[in-house]
Amino acid sequence: MGRKKRKRKKKRSVSSPFETSFYREGVEYFERGEYTKAISSWNKIPGGKGIKQIARLIAEAYFRRALSAYESESAKMAQIISDLHNAVRYMPECPIYNFHLGLAYHKMDRLDKAVEWYRRAVGLNPENERFRRHLAAVVAQVEDVGGLDDDKERGLIDAFHLLKDGKAEEALKVISEIESPRAFYLRGVALLMLQRYSEAKRMFRKAIEMGFENQGVLYNPAVAHAATGKLFSAVTAWEKALKLNLKTHLVKDALTKIYHQLADQYAVEKDALEKAIPIWRKLLKLNPKDDVARNNLVRAYFLEANEFVRKDELRKAINRWERIIELVPDNADALHNLALAYDKLGDPITANDYWEKAIKIWRGKGKSTEDRQLIRAKLRTAYEHLADNYMKVGLVGNAIRALKGAAANAPDDFNLVFSLGNLLMNEGRISEAISEFQKALRVKPDDIEVLFRMGEAYEELGQHMKAARCYEKILKIEPDNEEITYRYCACYMHESDKYWNFPQRLLRLVKEGLERVPQAHPLRAFLVKAYLSDGDRRKAQELIDEGIALFPEAPNLYINLALSMETLNPEEMERYNKKALEVDRESYEIPLDIAMNYVNMGIYDKVEEYFREALSRAKGDEDEKIIFITLIKEIMDEEPELARRYAKELIKLFPKFGPGYLLMSFACYFCDEEKEAVKWLDRGIRMLRKSEDENEEMIEIMETIKMMIRKDIGLPFLEI
Repeated sequence: MGRKKRKRKKKRSVSSPFETSFYREGVEYFERGEYTKAISSWNKIPGGKGIKQIARLIAEAYFRRALSAYESESAKMAQIISDLHNAVRYMPECPIYNFHLGLAYHKMDRLDKAVEWYRRAVGLNPENERFRRHLAAVVAQVEDVGGLDDDKERGLIDAFHLLKDGKAEEALKVISEIESPRAFYLRGVALLMLQRYSEAKRMFRKAIEMGFENQGVLYNPAVAHAATGKLFSAVTAWEKALKLNLKTHLVKDALTKIYHQLADQYAVEKDALEKAIPIWRKLLKLNPKDDVARNNLVRAYFLEANEFVRKDELRKAINRWERIIELVPDNADALHNLALAYDKLGDPITANDYWEKAIKIWRGKGKSTEDRQLIRAKLRTAYEHLADNYMKVGLVGNAIRALKGAAANAPDDFNLVFSLGNLLMNEGRISEAISEFQKALRVKPDDIEVLFRMGEAYEELGQHMKAARCYEKILKIEPDNEEITYRYCACYMHESDKYWNFPQRLLRLVKEGLERVPQAHPLRAFLVKAYLSDGDRRKAQELIDEGIALFPEAPNLYINLALSMETLNPEEMERYNKKALEVDRESYEIPLDIAMNYVNMGIYDKVEEYFREALSRAKGDEDEKIIFITLIKEIMDEEPELARRYAKELIKLFPKFGPGYLLMSFACYFCDEEKEAVKWLDRGIRMLRKSEDENEEMIEIMETIKMMIRKDIGLPFLEI
C-alpha cells in the first residue's frame, strides 16, 4: 500500500497597503478636501505609519487641514498649530511645514517659538529668500540677531550682546565701520540709549532707506521723536509700526500712552475738543476696553451735541447722541435726549423706540440707586411722552399702558392720574376709569372736574345713586350750577323708574334727593305734581312755600313749578312763568326756556309771546341768532310752516347768515316743497359766495343737502 501524497498548503499572498480599502477611502476623502476623514482612514492601514509614502500623505492632510482652517472666520490657532505639529511629526525634514509652524507662532505673537521654527526652515532650505526674510523680521522684533549670517556679521552679534549689557558706547565702536542696514539699526539703538536722539533718528532713517523696515526699526525712531517732544512724528511712526503687526503690545502700549497725552492736552485747550475726539477714537480702536478713552469720548460727544442744540442744529446733535449709544448702549441720558429730539422732529415712532429703551434702563437702576426719587421722576416723564406719542399714532391701548407706568411712578400726581382716568373713560373702560378717579380724589377730594367725570362714569354703569353722590358734592361747592343740578335730578328720575309701581317708595326716594340737595328744583316740581295729582294740595303748597322761602330769586324754581302745573292748573302755571320773568329781567334764556316748554305742550300763542320776550332781551346779533335757531329746530317736526315763517324772518334780519337758508330749506322740505327747498339753498349759496367771510364749509354743506333733496335720499339730523 503506497503512502498518501500530502497536499501542500498554498501561502496566502500579503496584499500591499496601497491596495487596501482604507488607502482608497483616504485618497477619495483627500481629493474631496475631507482631510479629517482621510487621516482617519490612512491611520487604520496596518503598519501604515512606518511606510514613508503613507506618512507623507498623512502629513500633507494635516498641513492642508491647517491651511483650510486659516481661511475660516472662526479659525482656532491652537488647532492650526496642533495640525502643523502633526505634519512636522510625520515629515520633520519638510521645510515648508516648519516654516508654516513658525508663521502660526508669529501670528500668535509667540516670537521665541516663531524664531525656533523659522530657523529650522532656514536650516532645511538656506537658499529660500522668503524663509530668511521672515526670520530676519522676527529676529528684529525680539532683538535677537542669532540666526543671521554669522560669518559676515559677527560684529553685529557682539554689538547686540554689548547693548543687552547696557554698554552702548562699546557697541558703537564695534559696528562703527560696518555699512549694513542692521548695523545702522543697532547704531540707532545705541545712540537712543545714550539719549543722542537726533543722531539715533539719522541711523534709523538710513536703515529704512536701505530697505530694512520692520516693527523694531519703526518703533525706535518714534521713541526718539517722543523724547524730543515731537509727538505727532512719534504717533506717525508708531502707527506705521503697528500696521506691520497689530498684536505687538509694546507698540500698542506706546501709542496708547501718547494718544492719552495728546488728547488730554487738547481737552484742556479752548476750542480744541474736535482734535481730541479722533484721538480718543483711535485709542478705543487700539483697546476697546479703554474706559478712560470711552468716558472722555462720551463726554466730548455730549458737549458737541449741546452746542448743536444751542445752534438749533438738531440733526447734528442726534448724530452725536447716536455715537454715544454705539459706545455705551445703556447710556440713558443719550437715549432720553434722542427721544426728545425725535419728538421735536415729529417722529413719534422713532421717539418711542428710544423712550422704551431709556425706561428699561431706568427701571433697572431704580432698584439699586440711592436717588430713587430722581429715577421715578424720569420714568414718569418718559412714560408720559410715550403715551402722547402712542396717542398720535392711534395706539390708544399702548398709550394707556404707558400712562399706567407713569402713574405707578407718580401715584400722587393728580393731573397724571386724572388724565389716565379720562383716557380709560373715553375707551369705554369705565370701571378702570373710576378706580383712577378715586385715586385723583384722594389727592384733591373736592375737585369738581374729577367728581363730574366720576358721576358720568357711574351713570354709564347705571349706578345712578353713586353718580348722584358725586353731583351732590359738586353742588355743595357750586350750589348754583344748573347743569349739575339737572344731572343730579336726572339720576333720581332714572332711579325712580325702578319704583314706578311702588309710589310710596318712589316718593320717598325723590324726597331724600330733595332733602340732600334743596336746590334740585325739578325734584321739588316732581313732588308738587305728585301731591297735586293725589289731591294733597297742602303738602304741595308746603313744598312750594319751602322752595320760595329758600330760593326766592331763583327763576328756574318758578319755571319748574310752572311745569308741575302743566295740566292741573294752567293759570298757576302762567303765574309762575311770569314770576320767573320778574325775578330775572335781563337773561333771554328764561323766556326762551318757557317758550320751549309751551312748544312741548303745543300752545303756540304762548310760544310767540315768550319768543318775542326773549328777542327783546337779546344783547346783540349772536343772541338773536341763537334764539331763532333754538326755536326753529324745536318746532321743525311738528310745525314746519311756523318754522318756515321764523326762518324767513331770520333771513330777512341776517341775509348773509348761512344757517338761516339751511333752516329755511329744511322747513320747506318738511312742508313737502322740495323745489322751494332747493331754491332757498341756491339763494343762500349765491349770497355766501358774494360775502367776504370764510363760508366754504357752509357752502359745501348746503351743496350736499341740495344733492340729497334732488336724489330724494332724505335729510340728515340737523345740527347747527
